[in-house]
Amino acid sequence: MSQPLTPEEITQAYFAAWATHDLNTIMRHLGPDCVFINGTINTTTGAPAIRALFAQYFTAYDAFRFDVLSLATAADGRTVLNERLDYMWKDGKRLEIPCAGAVTVENGLITSIRDYFDLAAVNAQRGGPPPAS
Repeated sequence: MSQPLTPEEITQAYFAAWATHDLNTIMRHLGPDCVFINGTINTTTGAPAIRALFAQYFTAYDAFRFDVLSLATAADGRTVLNERLDYMWKDGKRLEIPCAGAVTVENGLITSIRDYFDLAAVNAQRGGPPPAS
């Protein structure tokens, strides 16, 4: 019998899944009540709402890659702290986003994702502030 994946392994699998551009592969790692905090942009709660948000990302960008620079499990044993370079491509143009985050895993599923980054630096790469919603 194989051992269950550790929180770090689940977190790494989630990040790697983004390169597949396959929403089902990404969502397989998330719990039904997962909370996604995307810096200061938005907070999205529940797998259906997160799926809809991620689907919008796939419409907006051609490809993704998250390069994990460092990863460590917090003292609680279920929160994985990470430092990454996130890459997104659209029409041949690449955005490079330095990011720090925390992913919480319970019972083999991600229950929260918290990402922190400099939104001004992202907007500068995109050529200005995002459109008002």
